[in-house]
Amino acid sequence: MKKAIIIILAAVISVLFVSCAEPSEKSGSSLPAQSQADTFRVPIIRYGSVTANDSLIGENTCTLTQLESDIISLSEDGYSPVFVNDLIRYVKYDGTLPDRPVIMLIGETKLYCLSALLPLAQRYGWCFTAAISGSKTDSAPEDAAPEPERSYLGWEDITALRNSGLFEFSATAHDLLCDPERINGGRRQSEDMRSYRRAFFADVLSLRERCYDNCLFKPNSFTFPAGTVSDDFITLANECAFEAYITDDSGVSAIKKGDSSCLLTLKRIDRSGYYDTDDLLAELAQ
Repeated sequence: MKKAIIIILAAVISVLFVSCAEPSEKSGSSLPAQSQADTFRVPIIRYGSVTANDSLIGENTCTLTQLESDIISLSEDGYSPVFVNDLIRYVKYDGTLPDRPVIMLIGETKLYCLSALLPLAQRYGWCFTAAISGSKTDSAPEDAAPEPERSYLGWEDITALRNSGLFEFSATAHDLLCDPERINGGRRQSEDMRSYRRAFFADVLSLRERCYDNCLFKPNSFTFPAGTVSDDFITLANECAFEAYITDDSGVSAIKKGDSSCLLTLKRIDRSGYYDTDDLLAELAQ
Protein backbone atom coordinates (compact mmCIF):
# COMPACT_ATOMS: atom_id res chain seq x y z
CA MET A 1 0.00 0.00 0.00
CA LYS A 2 2.82 2.41 0.94
CA LYS A 3 4.60 1.66 -2.35
CA ALA A 4 1.42 2.40 -4.32
CA ILE A 5 0.96 5.74 -2.54
CA ILE A 6 4.56 6.74 -3.34
CA ILE A 7 4.10 5.83 -7.02
CA ILE A 8 0.88 7.87 -7.21
CA LEU A 9 2.54 10.84 -5.47
CA ALA A 10 5.46 10.78 -7.93
CA ALA A 11 3.05 10.71 -10.86
CA VAL A 12 1.05 13.65 -9.51
CA ILE A 13 4.21 15.72 -8.98
CA SER A 14 5.38 14.93 -12.53
CA VAL A 15 2.04 16.06 -13.96
CA LEU A 16 2.15 19.26 -11.92
CA PHE A 17 5.58 20.18 -13.25
CA VAL A 18 4.57 19.57 -16.83
CA SER A 19 1.37 21.59 -16.38
CA CYS A 20 3.37 24.52 -15.01
CA ALA A 21 4.89 25.33 -18.39
CA GLU A 22 2.25 28.03 -19.10
CA PRO A 23 1.95 30.84 -18.49
CA SER A 24 5.75 31.12 -18.66
CA GLU A 25 8.29 33.88 -19.08
CA LYS A 26 7.96 36.09 -22.14
CA SER A 27 10.62 37.67 -24.28
CA GLY A 28 11.19 41.40 -24.20
CA SER A 29 13.95 41.42 -26.80
CA SER A 30 13.40 42.54 -30.38
CA LEU A 31 14.52 39.78 -32.73
CA PRO A 32 14.84 40.60 -36.45
CA ALA A 33 13.36 38.27 -39.05
CA GLN A 34 16.18 36.58 -40.90
CA SER A 35 17.34 33.47 -42.72
CA GLN A 36 19.31 31.39 -40.20
CA ALA A 37 21.49 28.34 -39.99
CA ASP A 38 20.27 25.52 -37.75
CA THR A 39 22.92 25.99 -35.05
CA PHE A 40 24.00 29.00 -32.98
CA ARG A 41 26.80 29.44 -30.46
CA VAL A 42 25.18 31.19 -27.49
CA PRO A 43 27.33 32.52 -24.64
CA ILE A 44 25.60 32.78 -21.25
CA ILE A 45 27.57 35.18 -19.05
CA ARG A 46 26.83 34.83 -15.35
CA TYR A 47 27.30 37.77 -12.98
CA GLY A 48 27.29 36.31 -9.48
CA SER A 49 27.13 39.68 -7.78
CA VAL A 50 27.33 43.29 -8.96
CA THR A 51 28.64 46.23 -6.93
CA ALA A 52 29.10 49.97 -7.31
CA ASN A 53 32.14 49.80 -5.00
CA ASP A 54 35.39 49.09 -6.87
CA SER A 55 37.04 47.87 -3.66
CA LEU A 56 34.63 44.93 -3.48
CA ILE A 57 35.71 43.34 -6.77
CA GLY A 58 36.16 39.56 -6.43
CA GLU A 59 36.12 36.28 -8.30
CA ASN A 60 32.32 36.24 -8.08
CA THR A 61 31.77 40.02 -8.03
CA CYS A 62 32.18 42.62 -10.75
CA THR A 63 31.38 46.31 -10.78
CA LEU A 64 28.58 48.13 -12.56
CA THR A 65 31.29 49.84 -14.62
CA GLN A 66 32.60 46.46 -15.78
CA LEU A 67 29.10 45.24 -16.61
CA GLU A 68 28.37 48.40 -18.60
CA SER A 69 31.68 48.01 -20.44
CA ASP A 70 30.69 44.43 -21.28
CA ILE A 71 27.37 45.59 -22.73
CA ILE A 72 29.01 48.27 -24.88
CA SER A 73 31.75 45.98 -26.20
CA LEU A 74 29.43 43.04 -26.83
CA SER A 75 27.12 45.33 -28.80
CA GLU A 76 30.03 46.75 -30.81
CA ASP A 77 31.21 43.19 -31.50
CA GLY A 78 27.85 42.34 -33.06
CA TYR A 79 26.20 40.50 -30.15
CA SER A 80 22.48 40.93 -29.47
CA PRO A 81 20.88 40.19 -26.07
CA VAL A 82 18.26 37.45 -25.83
CA PHE A 83 16.38 35.59 -23.11
CA VAL A 84 16.54 31.90 -22.30
CA ASN A 85 12.95 31.81 -23.51
CA ASP A 86 14.12 33.01 -26.92
CA LEU A 87 16.34 29.90 -27.08
CA ILE A 88 13.38 27.72 -26.10
CA ARG A 89 11.21 29.27 -28.80
CA TYR A 90 13.94 28.88 -31.41
CA VAL A 91 14.58 25.21 -30.61
CA LYS A 92 11.02 24.03 -29.94
CA TYR A 93 8.54 26.49 -31.42
CA ASP A 94 10.01 27.81 -34.68
CA GLY A 95 11.24 31.09 -33.18
CA THR A 96 14.13 33.17 -34.52
CA LEU A 97 17.46 34.37 -33.12
CA PRO A 98 19.77 37.24 -34.10
CA ASP A 99 23.10 36.41 -35.73
CA ARG A 100 25.15 36.55 -32.51
CA PRO A 101 22.89 35.98 -29.50
CA VAL A 102 24.16 36.40 -25.94
CA ILE A 103 22.51 36.02 -22.52
CA MET A 104 23.44 37.99 -19.41
CA LEU A 105 22.54 35.96 -16.32
CA ILE A 106 22.27 37.65 -12.92
CA GLY A 107 22.99 35.16 -10.12
CA GLU A 108 20.93 36.80 -7.38
CA THR A 109 17.81 38.96 -7.44
CA LYS A 110 19.03 41.83 -5.30
CA LEU A 111 17.78 45.41 -5.30
CA TYR A 112 20.51 46.59 -7.67
CA CYS A 113 18.61 44.78 -10.43
CA LEU A 114 15.92 47.44 -10.06
CA SER A 115 18.00 50.46 -9.08
CA ALA A 116 21.00 50.00 -11.41
CA LEU A 117 20.55 47.22 -13.99
CA LEU A 118 17.12 48.29 -15.21
CA PRO A 119 18.38 51.80 -16.11
CA LEU A 120 21.31 50.19 -17.97
CA ALA A 121 18.95 47.87 -19.82
CA GLN A 122 16.77 50.82 -20.82
CA ARG A 123 19.76 52.93 -21.91
CA TYR A 124 21.31 50.27 -24.14
CA GLY A 125 18.25 48.29 -25.21
CA TRP A 126 19.61 45.27 -23.35
CA CYS A 127 17.92 42.49 -21.38
CA PHE A 128 18.77 40.24 -18.44
CA THR A 129 17.86 36.81 -17.09
CA ALA A 130 17.90 36.63 -13.29
CA ALA A 131 17.77 33.59 -11.00
CA ILE A 132 15.12 34.10 -8.32
CA SER A 133 16.67 33.90 -4.86
CA GLY A 134 14.21 31.46 -3.34
CA SER A 135 12.81 32.14 0.08
CA LYS A 136 14.87 35.36 0.36
CA THR A 137 12.28 36.93 -1.93
CA ASP A 138 9.52 36.11 0.56
CA SER A 139 11.36 37.82 3.41
CA ALA A 140 12.45 40.91 1.43
CA PRO A 141 9.59 43.14 2.74
CA GLU A 142 10.86 42.51 6.28
CA ASP A 143 14.14 44.32 5.53
CA ALA A 144 13.86 47.53 7.53
CA ALA A 145 16.83 49.27 5.82
CA PRO A 146 17.20 47.84 2.31
CA GLU A 147 20.55 48.24 0.51
CA PRO A 148 20.94 47.67 -3.25
CA GLU A 149 23.90 45.29 -2.89
CA ARG A 150 22.69 43.29 0.11
CA SER A 151 18.90 43.32 0.14
CA TYR A 152 16.75 41.17 -2.11
CA LEU A 153 13.94 42.03 -4.47
CA GLY A 154 10.41 41.53 -3.21
CA TRP A 155 7.67 40.07 -5.37
CA GLU A 156 6.39 43.51 -6.35
CA ASP A 157 9.90 44.38 -7.57
CA ILE A 158 10.05 41.24 -9.69
CA THR A 159 6.69 42.16 -11.20
CA ALA A 160 7.99 45.66 -12.03
CA LEU A 161 11.08 44.24 -13.73
CA ARG A 162 9.06 41.74 -15.76
CA ASN A 163 6.63 44.44 -16.80
CA SER A 164 9.56 46.44 -18.18
CA GLY A 165 10.02 43.70 -20.81
CA LEU A 166 13.77 43.71 -20.08
CA PHE A 167 13.96 41.00 -17.41
CA GLU A 168 12.98 37.34 -17.28
CA PHE A 169 13.37 35.06 -14.27
CA SER A 170 14.76 31.55 -13.91
CA ALA A 171 13.98 29.20 -11.02
CA THR A 172 16.34 27.85 -8.38
CA ALA A 173 15.63 25.85 -5.24
CA HIS A 174 13.44 27.69 -2.71
CA ASP A 175 14.78 26.67 0.73
CA LEU A 176 16.94 23.57 0.24
CA LEU A 177 20.21 25.43 -0.23
CA CYS A 178 19.56 27.54 2.89
CA ASP A 179 19.03 24.49 5.13
CA PRO A 180 22.15 24.05 7.34
CA GLU A 181 21.31 20.37 7.74
CA ARG A 182 21.63 19.78 4.01
CA ILE A 183 25.24 19.79 2.86
CA ASN A 184 25.35 21.26 -0.66
CA GLY A 185 21.55 21.04 -0.81
CA GLY A 186 21.62 17.25 -0.42
CA ARG A 187 20.02 14.80 1.94
CA ARG A 188 19.94 15.35 5.67
CA GLN A 189 21.69 12.84 7.83
CA SER A 190 19.63 9.62 8.01
CA GLU A 191 17.17 10.93 5.34
CA ASP A 192 16.42 8.29 2.72
CA MET A 193 16.20 9.08 -1.00
CA ARG A 194 12.39 8.79 -1.10
CA SER A 195 11.98 11.39 1.63
CA TYR A 196 14.53 13.66 0.00
CA ARG A 197 12.79 13.33 -3.37
CA ARG A 198 9.48 14.44 -1.84
CA ALA A 199 11.16 17.36 -0.06
CA PHE A 200 13.03 18.43 -3.20
CA PHE A 201 10.00 18.39 -5.51
CA ALA A 202 7.86 20.17 -2.92
CA ASP A 203 10.55 22.85 -2.52
CA VAL A 204 11.03 23.63 -6.23
CA LEU A 205 7.31 23.37 -6.97
CA SER A 206 6.68 25.77 -4.07
CA LEU A 207 8.90 28.39 -5.71
CA ARG A 208 7.03 28.09 -9.01
CA GLU A 209 3.71 28.41 -7.22
CA ARG A 210 4.96 31.44 -5.26
CA CYS A 211 5.94 33.07 -8.57
CA TYR A 212 2.46 32.47 -9.94
CA ASP A 213 0.61 33.54 -6.79
CA ASN A 214 2.57 36.78 -6.54
CA CYS A 215 3.54 37.64 -10.13
CA LEU A 216 1.30 35.52 -12.39
CA PHE A 217 4.09 33.59 -14.11
CA LYS A 218 5.88 30.27 -13.65
CA PRO A 219 9.57 30.01 -14.57
CA ASN A 220 10.24 27.40 -17.22
CA SER A 221 14.03 27.37 -16.86
CA PHE A 222 16.21 26.30 -13.94
CA THR A 223 19.61 27.73 -12.97
CA PHE A 224 22.03 25.66 -10.96
CA PRO A 225 23.67 27.61 -8.14
CA ALA A 226 27.34 28.53 -8.15
CA GLY A 227 29.61 26.21 -6.21
CA THR A 228 29.21 22.59 -5.33
CA VAL A 229 25.81 20.91 -5.13
CA SER A 230 25.20 17.28 -4.25
CA ASP A 231 24.78 14.57 -6.87
CA ASP A 232 21.27 13.92 -5.55
CA PHE A 233 20.39 17.60 -6.04
CA ILE A 234 21.54 17.46 -9.67
CA THR A 235 19.67 14.24 -10.34
CA LEU A 236 16.34 15.49 -8.99
CA ALA A 237 16.65 18.95 -10.54
CA ASN A 238 16.88 17.28 -13.93
CA GLU A 239 13.65 15.40 -13.21
CA CYS A 240 11.64 18.59 -12.69
CA ALA A 241 10.49 19.00 -16.31
CA PHE A 242 11.84 22.51 -16.89
CA GLU A 243 12.28 23.36 -20.56
CA ALA A 244 15.85 24.61 -20.10
CA TYR A 245 18.63 24.14 -17.54
CA ILE A 246 21.59 26.48 -17.04
CA THR A 247 24.27 24.22 -15.56
CA ASP A 248 27.50 25.22 -13.84
CA ASP A 249 29.56 23.74 -16.69
CA SER A 250 31.89 26.32 -18.20
CA GLY A 251 31.78 27.12 -21.90
CA VAL A 252 29.60 28.30 -24.77
CA SER A 253 26.53 26.28 -25.74
CA ALA A 254 25.53 25.17 -29.23
CA ILE A 255 21.80 25.68 -29.82
CA LYS A 256 20.28 23.58 -32.60
CA LYS A 257 16.78 23.98 -33.98
CA GLY A 258 14.60 20.95 -33.20
CA ASP A 259 17.10 19.45 -30.70
CA SER A 260 15.48 19.91 -27.28
CA SER A 261 18.34 18.09 -25.56
CA CYS A 262 20.66 21.08 -26.12
CA LEU A 263 18.46 23.13 -23.77
CA LEU A 264 18.99 20.71 -20.89
CA THR A 265 22.75 21.24 -20.56
CA LEU A 266 23.30 24.95 -21.19
CA LYS A 267 26.81 26.07 -20.26
CA ARG A 268 27.81 29.42 -18.82
CA ILE A 269 30.82 31.63 -18.30
CA ASP A 270 31.20 33.00 -14.77
CA ARG A 271 32.26 36.66 -15.04
CA SER A 272 35.15 37.37 -12.68
CA GLY A 273 35.82 40.87 -11.47
CA TYR A 274 39.54 40.18 -11.79
CA TYR A 275 39.64 40.49 -15.59
CA ASP A 276 38.47 43.13 -18.03
CA THR A 277 36.03 43.14 -20.93
CA ASP A 278 38.69 42.28 -23.53
CA ASP A 279 39.48 39.11 -21.58
CA LEU A 280 35.76 38.25 -21.54
CA LEU A 281 35.45 38.71 -25.31
CA ALA A 282 38.50 36.52 -25.85
CA GLU A 283 36.91 33.80 -23.74
CA LEU A 284 33.69 33.98 -25.75
CA ALA A 285 35.64 33.51 -28.96
CA GLN A 286 37.22 30.22 -27.84
